[in-house]
Amino acid sequence: MVILMKSTVNSKGLTLIEVVVASLLLVSALAPIFTLMHSCLNSFHSAGDRSQLVAAGKAVMEESLTSSNLSIGEQNGLSYFENPKIKYDMLISNYQDSYVMRSIEIKIYEIDYPEKPIFFNTVRVRR
Repeated sequence: MVILMKSTVNSKGLTLIEVVVASLLLVSALAPIFTLMHSCLNSFHSAGDRSQLVAAGKAVMEESLTSSNLSIGEQNGLSYFENPKIKYDMLISNYQDSYVMRSIEIKIYEIDYPEKPIFFNTVRVRR
């Protein structure tokens, strides 16, 4: 004959301590995941901003290469025509003391982050 013992513990719900411990375990497990997600999103946005700078720098360089005016000089703080938040500096000089070849240097940056520029350099024969 099997005798079933009646439980004396009330199992109708959880105690406050059990809920607090379960919550702390959940938060401690999810905190690194949220930190990693935040870091990944920041990297994603930063890469997108840098890609926009590269595309803008390429467009500025192509425009300067097709220009017939390659006079020697430096221009600072020029606005990029498609995005007003992007500025660039351009320096045109003689390439290695040659009067036939020009060195074109472009520094492009966002207004908010001028300390993170991208540089483009090329050499072109003067027409």
